[in-house]
Amino acid sequence: MSHVLGSLGATNILASGALSKKDKGKGKMTEPEQPSKEKVLEQMSVQLARDLEARFAQEDQIITKQVKRDSEIVKPT
Repeated sequence: MSHVLGSLGATNILASGALSKKDKGKGKMTEPEQPSKEKVLEQMSVQLARDLEARFAQEDQIITKQVKRDSEIVKPT
């Protein structure tokens, strides 16, 4: 069951303030500010440096464990 507003119903809605005649919802579209290329490159470089530092630290731990294990194998008993 659908309801169709007649001209009287539409007038009542407009008069009640539910819809404004002046505001048609066509506000200005504002684009978000894009960071400069230099800023993006700097952020990428910082992230890459962090990733490499974490990878090197992980590899260092692995090597340290291997050296410790190898030195225990070589020890004369």
